Amino acid sequence: MKIRSHKDLDVYKLAFESAMEIYQISKLTDSEGEAAETQTWLDFALACNYIKIEEYNSLFEKYNNIIGKLVNMSLHPENWTF
Repeated sequence: MKIRSHKDLDVYKLAFESAMEIYQISKLTDSEGEAAETQTWLDFALACNYIKIEEYNSLFEKYNNIIGKLVNMSLHPENWTF
């Protein structure tokens, strides 16, 4: 195979693959923080009587589930691919 650019090099491909893995993990961490922030906004919404306790509990539990899944993905990145 003729090398036409740096993107054809095995070292480039390996470096890019590794960087993508790091990028995905960092995005998972960002997503976890965003979900936790949403829970904080739910606290405000409840305190200001914008939502009822039933809606708050339902949404808060859904975000707990989302955060749990994101943490699991971060701890076991080998179980998923990008």
